[in-house]
Amino acid sequence: MLKVTDTAITVAARLRERRPDVVYQIDQIVQVLGRPTVEELCGQAEAIQAAGGERLANGTRKRTLGGIFFRLARERTPPAQRDGIWKRAAQTAREIAVGLRKPPTPPRPTPPPPAGPPRPPMGRPPTRQPEVVVKRSRART
Repeated sequence: MLKVTDTAITVAARLRERRPDVVYQIDQIVQVLGRPTVEELCGQAEAIQAAGGERLANGTRKRTLGGIFFRLARERTPPAQRDGIWKRAAQTAREIAVGLRKPPTPPRPTPPPPAGPPRPPMGRPPTRQPEVVVKRSRART
């Protein structure tokens, strides 16, 4: 089980982020930047969102509140520590995903054939064709 600080849990709740790997990434940012800076970034993200938000770089849609926070945090994080946070978070996300994934279900064994005479096939029984009797008349002489 991953241990995260109360600050990370509080910030994740403010950003409406629930995934464990994201909460862990927020915790890593808290450890690098410190609590006051992270709370300031969270406030900035909320202000940007309230002012209409911002679009992704390709312009297809708006960023989420968490996306705005992570962009601000990435810009504020020193380059030497930036890769550590984001690469470590990706690795942790994979580990968490594997832990949350359901184990594959084994295939069900096929039951052995029943003993005794073979059973008729299921479904509608075949219809019997009526017997046609051809009567031959005797020729009169």
